[in-house]
Amino acid sequence: MPEHKPTTTFIDPQHPNVIVIEFATGNTWGEIFAAFDEEKRLAQEMSRPVGIIMDIRHAPDPPDNTTLGRAQQLFRGQPLNIKLWVLCGGSGFSKVVAMIMRNAKMVNMEFAPTLDSAFALIETRLAANAGHGSGSK
Repeated sequence: MPEHKPTTTFIDPQHPNVIVIEFATGNTWGEIFAAFDEEKRLAQEMSRPVGIIMDIRHAPDPPDNTTLGRAQQLFRGQPLNIKLWVLCGGSGFSKVVAMIMRNAKMVNMEFAPTLDSAFALIETRLAANAGHGSGSK
């Protein structure tokens, strides 16, 4: 059994407009909600537009089958300065849940296969939207 690693949330030092939520196998919903609380706190402290990367490359499956309902809770009340969410990696199921949320206009969500492409997508989108006022749902 792999060693349990907590979900971590941080501002990337090389990309100061990006908050990363890094998931790991075995994360509990409590850990995931705590990571999203930290993401909200960091985003609220930033006075500029930001993007969020949900790095699920090392967390192939959600903790249980309540994912869609819990995802709705996680994305409720997000700060308006979050302009883009990028899901990096993950299982087909995680991508389906993210696509449902995107298609329901709950969150501005894109997908990236690697961290480098996720950072590039956010930086490009933030630069293109500078001054245009597009925001999260």
